Amino acid sequence: DISICDALKYKGDKFDIIYIDPPWNKDYGPIIQKASELLNKNGVIILEYDSKQPIDTLKLAKENTLEILKTKKYGRVKIEILRNITK
Repeated sequence: DISICDALKYKGDKFDIIYIDPPWNKDYGPIIQKASELLNKNGVIILEYDSKQPIDTLKLAKENTLEILKTKKYGRVKIEILRNITK
């Protein structure tokens, strides 16, 4: 199933893949935290953001039991793939 929603307000099933592309002026901490709660074991979050925005994704990943699998920069856009490592 595909759901397009406001992750902070979503209540329902968990997902294997979550794609996050919020407005670039948002605080990503609460968004990543909520997404990690909605993620199945070994599920992935694909996060897109402005590479000039100071986001400590390594810290956010550790706080939310995620690991960074891949980071790629395309001009001003940065994409990171994070995996749920909950046991």
